[in-house]
Amino acid sequence: MALLNFEWLKKGSQKDNEKPLLKIKNLRVRLGTRLVFEDLDLTIYRGDQIKVTGSNGAGKSTLLNAIMGVDPIEHGEIAFNGLDITNHSINERTKLGMSYTMQRKNVFPKLTVEENLQLALGNKGYHLFEQSFPRWSKDIKPEVIVDTLSGGQKQKLAVGMTVCKESLLYLLDEPLAGMSSDAKEDFFNFKRSTVIFIEHK
Repeated sequence: MALLNFEWLKKGSQKDNEKPLLKIKNLRVRLGTRLVFEDLDLTIYRGDQIKVTGSNGAGKSTLLNAIMGVDPIEHGEIAFNGLDITNHSINERTKLGMSYTMQRKNVFPKLTVEENLQLALGNKGYHLFEQSFPRWSKDIKPEVIVDTLSGGQKQKLAVGMTVCKESLLYLLDEPLAGMSSDAKEDFFNFKRSTVIFIEHK
């Protein structure tokens, strides 16, 4: 098995006796006959921002899928905000405060930018996106059909649809793929509480 690497880009201001926001214990995940990882422990507090790297097949996307309930786990426990969510559905985890952008961009290509943001964020979706990422919104106009955007623009939209909503934990699978250095700078300058994101190495 290849190893996952965890790098804390920012540590939250942990308070005395504060419970972890996310605690993973002895996690084992198998896809088909392939053991992806086992005995994985991870403890994350509010405000932590963590980059996950590893070689192809190390299980980066599988880890986020397991946290979100997309991929089933074979063994172990996942607790979120003090609650055991090991057997919770994706919908239940979302209601508890998790947001997830998968590696394949979760946008609706035949709809406009504004319609995509409204579906994700409500009627003020584009306004929230514009406020959060002013430089991004200059090149991503509300009336444009998403299918006509470049790959990098679609990626920005997908990230915006996730991180502009109020959540406790943001799970982002390769959010910086296809982005320019300026766009990456905007992403890191955008302060959100707790983030786990994958970066391809």
